Amino acid sequence: MEIHSAHGYMLHSFLSRLSNTRSDSYGGSLENRARIVLEVLDAVRAAWPADKPVFLRISLTDWVQEDPADERAAWVLEESVVLSRWAAEHGADLIDVSSGGLVPANIPHREDYKTFNASQLKASSKTLVAAVGRIADAATASGLLGSGSADAVFVGRALLRDASWANNAAAVLGARGRLHAPIRLRRPGTVPGGRGSENAFENKPPDMMLGNSFSLLPSPVWACLMLGTPSIQTYIRMRCFS
Repeated sequence: MEIHSAHGYMLHSFLSRLSNTRSDSYGGSLENRARIVLEVLDAVRAAWPADKPVFLRISLTDWVQEDPADERAAWVLEESVVLSRWAAEHGADLIDVSSGGLVPANIPHREDYKTFNASQLKASSKTLVAAVGRIADAATASGLLGSGSADAVFVGRALLRDASWANNAAAVLGARGRLHAPIRLRRPGTVPGGRGSENAFENKPPDMMLGNSFSLLPSPVWACLMLGTPSIQTYIRMRCFS
């Protein structure tokens, strides 16, 4: 279960001073602005099984403070550190570290502009964190985990571009990827069982097949993440690969 508190969505809008101008108990101080996030986390944790993890996705920064020409008060790293500690006390198992999304901002074009945020938060908050953003190859993913910069990596667009990303990553890292039964694909305009609905990957080599390949990627890299906590590993297999 992941609570989305980033990218300008409602919970993020409570956190940032750019959007939260309230004068009641949900506005003003960081404690007040974070109140609704922690209340939502408490409610989810109370309803969600204790042996299943809860993630909290945050925007580590609004990318406003980083611009010397922009003097507006916004959401910043230091506040994310405090929020992450509070969230862990309220039952969050991992912080999914993204950034921005609330207002237009000058965002760096560096390859590591988001993954660097995860390493900063991990070092400062001492919580489990996931790195996201422009993680496109096995070396980058494995490096983030191996260096201790992140406890997890989340991969998105790379998996959309290459359904066998995990198996290819395993090969690059010197491990052997494995596949479950492939998904039977339909060509556009066909119906199940009708003409043209045969397996589109029939007679293709195993590394071209779609399936639960990502969940079985050996150490040192998982397609989405690798953590020492069995419950989180089980969650990832269920969420990403079922």
